[in-house]
Amino acid sequence: MRPLCLTIEGFGSFAQKQVIDFAELAQRRLFLIHGPTGSGKTTVLDAICFALYGDTTGGERDGKGMRSDFVGPDVETQVTLDFEVGPKVYRVWRQPAYERAKLRGEGVTQTVGKAELWDRTNAHSTEDEGELLATGLSNVSSMVERVLGFRS
Repeated sequence: MRPLCLTIEGFGSFAQKQVIDFAELAQRRLFLIHGPTGSGKTTVLDAICFALYGDTTGGERDGKGMRSDFVGPDVETQVTLDFEVGPKVYRVWRQPAYERAKLRGEGVTQTVGKAELWDRTNAHSTEDEGELLATGLSNVSSMVERVLGFRS
């Protein structure tokens, strides 16, 4: 099980599924996210903030605007963050509301925003979601704020 992991798909500059395993940092508390302009550094931070709070960093973009321009209509835009608070392990999953081309025919369709929060403390594998704590955008945001002890 990876207790500190970010999975991004169809979000910002990340068209394909990307998994960032922060557990590889081990006990390092300070690290650098670096790369050339446009490589996705800010998108990683946006994805973490979006997963936790349903909003991106700096207030310049909202979740609706984070759908990647490089994905087809069959790819979902979603972010999953596994994180720890004390002895507890959580997974938060969010999908922003976004417009995408219809799978058949012409035109666009609106995808509604969704969110789920899981307690994974007793999960036995990466695929084991654990205990569902909350669903829905505002319910998940409220529960995350309680778990973390502060608001965005």
